[in-house]
Amino acid sequence: MEPDRVDVWRLPLDVADDLSARLAGLLDDVEAARADRFRYPLHRRRFIARRAMMRMVLARHLGCAPREIAYDLGEHGKPELCGARSLRFNLSHSHELALLAVTDRDDDIGVDLEKHLGRRADRDSARRFFSEQEMRALDPLSGSQFTAAFFKCWTSKEAFVKALGCGLSVDLDRFAVCVAADAPAGLQWVDPTLAAADDWKLVGFVPAEGYSGALATRTRDCEPRLSTSPRLRGFDPASVTDAELAPIQL
Repeated sequence: MEPDRVDVWRLPLDVADDLSARLAGLLDDVEAARADRFRYPLHRRRFIARRAMMRMVLARHLGCAPREIAYDLGEHGKPELCGARSLRFNLSHSHELALLAVTDRDDDIGVDLEKHLGRRADRDSARRFFSEQEMRALDPLSGSQFTAAFFKCWTSKEAFVKALGCGLSVDLDRFAVCVAADAPAGLQWVDPTLAAADDWKLVGFVPAEGYSGALATRTRDCEPRLSTSPRLRGFDPASVTDAELAPIQL
């Protein structure tokens, strides 16, 4: 049986002013009003870019115009498409890049992205949020090794709680993920009242230099694929072809 596919789109957010103005035309009224509330032009452009490109990709899956996409927020703020329950998606952004994960299966999915280039990992934050098992793996590390392990851990945990749809209501020490640099990402232990670890697939990857990314999905038999970006010319969802998608390199 062919594995289920999860497409992870890499979206560049630092677009030129003229393109940003055109992308703004794809937003709905609520998104446009939110964009107007940003104080700094850079943050406004990045918000417009990620929401407009998200609409382009989702429109390709649904066979409609990007501006026709409608979604509601779940109990804990996770967006869900209206009237298309079989399509799931999740968006994450950090600085000049965003990731959008999409699957045609009606399964929970979460993606997280963090830029670590030029940033120092905070050991105190790790002790505050990570589990004892994860801290035992992190404590012997220092310098760049600690930074890489910290962001591998952080993105893995964030992707999982986003997939659960519980947001910040879940304590991050109620489960443990793999921290070791020489091992693939994965769930090592989960509070049984939260979820069953065997039901989930957790994938870590490098979406761009200086970034860490992670994908969590309840579909274990799936093939995650990382794209470059949707084509912007003409804003035609059909212009994004399968040839532009390639498997995530683990």
